[in-house]
Amino acid sequence: MWLTTLDGMYSIVDKAIEGPEYLCVRSRDEDSLIRMRNRIIDSAKSNDESVYVKTGPNDGVMCQGQFWTGRRLQDAGTDYEWRMSVPHELISVWMGLILAEVTYNNFKDECYNDWSERCDPSVTHKRMNALTEVWYVMDRLWPRTPSRHPSLNGGRPVLQMLQGGGDNGSDASGV
Repeated sequence: MWLTTLDGMYSIVDKAIEGPEYLCVRSRDEDSLIRMRNRIIDSAKSNDESVYVKTGPNDGVMCQGQFWTGRRLQDAGTDYEWRMSVPHELISVWMGLILAEVTYNNFKDECYNDWSERCDPSVTHKRMNALTEVWYVMDRLWPRTPSRHPSLNGGRPVLQMLQGGGDNGSDASGV
């Protein structure tokens, strides 16, 4: 899965060497992984249901009987320079935290505002160019028609919105 948030850009895949309860989170920059890790640990610090543990300079969270610190690895020899194994459970926590902060009505504008405050101007500029290019390519190439593949809709025909309506102005009149 590719995922871009205010925290960074990620590729999340089932390639973690720690086992099936982990996912491998990859990124082109370490800052994205640090922000993910810090958000998870900061949430655990203030959450009564989490077990937050501090051990000297390394904070961590007890998850599934193991101590997770968000250790990052560099130079894996692929196109993603940075990786971090994260338990599924903590990925879910992080995604919930990200979703709870969606209070904006335009993602690119919010990215610009956030990144302008905390990043070097050249980094903000490059990230905004990347977002704009991805948006443009998806707008140009992503099919706008619904899939007609039977496995995606249970073999039923794709539903289409009815136009018109009855005396009450409803578009669903006569359905």
